[in-house]
Formats: sequence, structure tokens, C-alpha cells
Amino acid sequence: MLKEINSSKDVITNVDLFNEIIELVKNSKDTALMKCEGELPPFVDYAIPESYVSVIYDYEFDPLFVLSPGYNEGYYLDLSIRGAWSITYKIDTLHLGTIKTLGNSIEGIRQMATLYGECLVSFQKIMHDNMDSFTRKGFDLKFYNTKKEYSGGFSGLESSDIARQRFQEYHSKSPEELNYGIIRDNMSRREKIVTERSSL
Repeated sequence: MLKEINSSKDVITNVDLFNEIIELVKNSKDTALMKCEGELPPFVDYAIPESYVSVIYDYEFDPLFVLSPGYNEGYYLDLSIRGAWSITYKIDTLHLGTIKTLGNSIEGIRQMATLYGECLVSFQKIMHDNMDSFTRKGFDLKFYNTKKEYSGGFSGLESSDIARQRFQEYHSKSPEELNYGIIRDNMSRREKIVTERSSL
């Protein structure tokens, strides 16, 4: 399970994401091949996270998983992500870790291909369940109506001032449905209520 994000000190790294993928794969019960009961399949020689640790600051990335033959023996399954995951908005690739098998047979390749699929399924589940934990850049604005029900919002705004301006713009068009807002600093996780009066 990924760590809780409550302050600027709490971070999720490439190593955390790799280890979480492996943990879900170990406990997968969706296919006959992957019924591992807490362990990786016996055809896996090792699963090692990237030695260089990098913090992931945003969810705007895609999986980049590559299955390729080794130079001497076996196959490597390299797990990476590609997108705007860093503190900047630069598109880049970040390596998560590597899974290796010694097998060279056709059956061994098929087994690794199945493992590839399980890693992808695990990745998608992690991102679906933890999207907010990967949201660390900029400011979020959430709207609430007069009944205090969530009414939509914006994510990754560049500053709190822009978030306030966005609130004022949309509140003026629909003051009951977009009655007040909550602005969150995604890095520190601090929140502030914004109303028509406070946004002026």
C-alpha cells in the first residue's frame, strides 16, 4: 500500500511505485499462472527496483513496459513511466525497476508476456486508487454548492491567485451550484475555503 500524503515531506518515488506493482502481482488471483500466494512466479529470477530514487510529482504519465531478450540468456521486463511526472512540465522517462527470467523457451517468453500483462493491470489499479496521491504540483480548486455537495473543479492550477480568479469567474455564472470553493496547495496539502467575499 502506498504511503499517505499529508504534507510536503510525504513523497511517492519510482521505487515505491515499482514495489507496489510487484506486491499486487504477488497477490494476483486473476489468472492460473499468477496464483502466486504472496510470491512471484518461480520462473522469475529477480525483481529489482531502480537504484536511483526519483520523486513522482504528477499523475500525467503513461506506463512504458518493455519485454526484451537478455544479451546472454533469459528475458528482461523493464518497467518505466513516461510523461510530465517531475516537478517541471518536461516530458521525460523514469525507470521503475526490472524483472528478469533465465528462461529462453517459447513457453518462457509467453510466461513473461503474461507477467507483463499482470504488471500493467496492477499499474492501472494503483493509478486509479491513488490518483490524488500523485497530484503534487500546483493548486486544486474544488467547487461546492449551497448543499455542501461537490460540484466539480480544476486540478494543477499554477498559483493560488489563479485558483481564486477561476473561482470568481465560475461562481459569478452559477452562484448556487458553485457556491464556495476549497483551494488546496498540492505540495503542502494545506487547504483554504474561498467564497465570493474572500475572493474579491
